[in-house]
Amino acid sequence: GPRHACAFARWQTWRRQPGAMARDSLQDAIAQAGAIPALVKLLAGGSGHRDVLRNAVGAIRGLVARHPANASDVVKVGGIDLLVALLADAESAVREDAVATLRSIVGAADAHRGLAVAAGAVAPCVALLAEDGSASQEHAAGVLRSAVFGSERGQSALVEASGVVALVPLLDGAASVALREHAAAICWSLAYEQRAASVDALVDAGAIRPLVALLVGDSPSAQESAAGALHSLAAGGCEPQALLVACDPWSALVHSLSSGTDIAQEEAAGALRVLAVAAAAHRAAIAAAGGIAPLVALAERSRNWRPRLHVAVVLRSLSVLGPEERVAMVAAGGVPVLVGMLSDGAPELAWISAAGCLRNFALDGARHRAAVVEAGGFSPL
Repeated sequence: GPRHACAFARWQTWRRQPGAMARDSLQDAIAQAGAIPALVKLLAGGSGHRDVLRNAVGAIRGLVARHPANASDVVKVGGIDLLVALLADAESAVREDAVATLRSIVGAADAHRGLAVAAGAVAPCVALLAEDGSASQEHAAGVLRSAVFGSERGQSALVEASGVVALVPLLDGAASVALREHAAAICWSLAYEQRAASVDALVDAGAIRPLVALLVGDSPSAQESAAGALHSLAAGGCEPQALLVACDPWSALVHSLSSGTDIAQEEAAGALRVLAVAAAAHRAAIAAAGGIAPLVALAERSRNWRPRLHVAVVLRSLSVLGPEERVAMVAAGGVPVLVGMLSDGAPELAWISAAGCLRNFALDGARHRAAVVEAGGFSPL
């Protein structure tokens, strides 16, 4: 009967085979035999047996997790809607299998993300975030991460479901690394688009302070997402920028200029650029936090114009503070780095910023003027 057939299918999809090839061959045989449509049909509960439901969703989870191509077969027969319905099942094991399967499906193709959002997956996944310490909690965060990425509809659904309020506690160091990474990535997606409702939700939920803390955390991925989110929030208006400044982010942002991934360093420089342009007090805080040398070093080692552009704007802003800051830039090797930005391929703003900074150096006296000339700055200027 279907009860025993489902149990056998689930066992075969999860059991340990002597080798990966044997296991994969067996799962291919199960899928090719037309098992997926039959298993999905059983998710509707028409069989009347809870055991059938448990084994059916478990078997689908195994087939999709190990073979992402099977996700399309599940989607074609209406599996997403049925899985979403199971996210609120009374049994934790069924909820876990359903949300884990949904996570695999939305990760298999961009089109699946939109289908999951349209099926109403966001709100029940937000509810699962409250299941502290469970596997369902992590899988739900993974689904939400995919659902909001580049999707206005997904982001709106998350905000409407009070998802940001549920996510902010997961940014804390007490949460697992995976949860922090998912939560930070979701915050970056929300902040990046700079939609008013999303930015307001992040601000109102108190996301900024824990994002700053992630800049000096133990996860490069979370650091990268946090830096990206803070860069976008700094550029998102007066209120989020003021709240960011109130968190005293200077040391953490400066730390991120020389730690973590290249993207984290670029985004940290971008945040400092926005803040440096906004107010003299911000420029002084960057200098006081020891930001000059790491900024110069980032521009020197980077082969990408985006971080170099950020650095050029920040250094020009800092160069107007006074001779002490300009001396620090020269001592850090800033003159040849800035001269290197006067090349023909430089973005216009990078050229203007570098030239302006060198001009301020030259006003300090013959020693700095000689340094500019020695670095080859005379000809491009």
